Amino acid sequence: MAKHATVIDACMGTGKTTYAIMMFNSAPADAKFLYITPYLDEVERIEQDCPDFIQPMTVREAEKREKETGKAVYVHPSIRHCSTKGEAIHQLIADGHNITSTHALFKDVGEDTVELLRLQGYTLVMDEVLNVVEGLDVKAKEVKAMLAADVIRPAESLIEGTRILKAMPGDQDGFTTKYNDFRDIAANGRLIIVDEAVLVWLLPPDLLEVFNEVYVMTYMFDCQPIAAYFDMFNIPVEMKTMWANRLVDYSPEIANSKLIGIEGKIEVHEKGRINDIGNAPTALSKTWFGKDTKVKSQQLGRNLYNFFHNHTTCNPEERMWTTYKAFRAKVESHKEASRFADGFLSCNVRATNEYAHKSTVAYCCNLHMDPFIKKFFQYGGTDPHEKDWALSEMLQWIWRSRIRTDRSITVYVPSKRMRDLLKDWLQNVAQWTKGADAVAA
Repeated sequence: MAKHATVIDACMGTGKTTYAIMMFNSAPADAKFLYITPYLDEVERIEQDCPDFIQPMTVREAEKREKETGKAVYVHPSIRHCSTKGEAIHQLIADGHNITSTHALFKDVGEDTVELLRLQGYTLVMDEVLNVVEGLDVKAKEVKAMLAADVIRPAESLIEGTRILKAMPGDQDGFTTKYNDFRDIAANGRLIIVDEAVLVWLLPPDLLEVFNEVYVMTYMFDCQPIAAYFDMFNIPVEMKTMWANRLVDYSPEIANSKLIGIEGKIEVHEKGRINDIGNAPTALSKTWFGKDTKVKSQQLGRNLYNFFHNHTTCNPEERMWTTYKAFRAKVESHKEASRFADGFLSCNVRATNEYAHKSTVAYCCNLHMDPFIKKFFQYGGTDPHEKDWALSEMLQWIWRSRIRTDRSITVYVPSKRMRDLLKDWLQNVAQWTKGADAVAA
C-alpha cells in the first residue's frame, strides 16, 4: 500500500502528461494503472497513446457522446453489458485492465470496488489535482430537516475536537425519498457534516491507501486544496519536478525553469481607466456579479470592448476573455458585446492547446474559495492558501493562450486583487528562475 504520495510539481507545458505516457508504455506487463484527469480530452489522449488503457462507460453514455460530438466512441467488450458507469469501473478493475477516466470515477465506486483496487495492486496517477472535497447543493434548512427526520445522522468526528462530523445513513422513517442520493453518499463514507448545517463530499483518505503508489501531477501544489487535504490527514508527500523529460528533486528554480524570461512576455494592461471597475477587494467576485443590476456588468462589457478595440491591436480571432459562466450574459448585455463575445472561454478550462493562437486576453474574475470548503480545512487545522489557489486558477486559464508556445501576450485583469497576484507572481518567477540551469546541473 502507498505510504506516501509522489507529487510532480512543474509549470504548464513541461511534459508531465508525456512523462506519464512514457511511464505507462514502458511499465512491466503486470503493472496496473488508474489514470485520473478532470478533462475528457486528456482521457482520450491516454486511450489513444496507451493502447492498453480503457475508458469506463456504458453503451448509452457512448451513444450520447457520439450524438454530441459526431465522433465514434469505443466501448470495450467486457463492459458492454454494464448498465451504470460504476458497474463498468468495477468490471474493468476485476479484470485487471489499465483505466483512464475523469475525476468523477471516485464518485462512482463503492466499497466492494475499493476492495478490488486493493487486491489488484493498482498505481494511481492524478493528472491535475482532483476535488478532494466539494460543497453539495443543499440548503442549511434541508440539512437540518434530514438530520431531524433521520435521513442521515451524525457519526464520530472526522478529526477529534472539530465541528466536522462523518455522516451515516439513518432509518428515514416516513420521510420523502428526495434525499436518497445523500444517503448513498453517506453509505459510501463520503458525506461530511460541517457546523451541523452544511454537507460536503469528501474523498476518504483511506481510499488512497489501497494503491501501491500514488502520483499527483500539477503546478503550484502547495496552494491546491489537495495539499491541505494531505496535511490535514497526515499523508506524507515526496516532491519532484520535471527536468529534461525526467524526474528530479523539487526546487522552485527547476519547477519554474521553463518560465525563464516570462516576465518580459506577459504585458499586464494598466493603461487608461478600464481597471477602475475592479479597485474594490470584492469587485468581479461571484457575489459582486450576483448583486449587480447589470449596470456594472455593462460597464465591464464596455471596458472589454475598449480593451480589444482601442487599447490593443490584434485580429478578432486572437481575442480571448472570460468571466463566470453564470454571469456571462450580463457582461454581453452591453451593446458592443457582439464585437468580442465570440472569444469567450470558460474560466475553468485547462489542458487544451486549442487556443494557443490567442494573443490578447481578458480575465474578468475575482476568485474566492467556497467559504464552507475553506472552513472545512480551517477546522481541520490546515491553511488552504486561498490567494495562491486563486492565482493558480488564473494562470491555468492564461496558459491556454499563445504564452504556452513562448510567444508574448497582453492580459487585461480588471480585478485589482487578481492583477496584483499576477504581478507579484511574475516578479517571483524572475527571482526563482535565476540560475535555474546551474541548479539542475
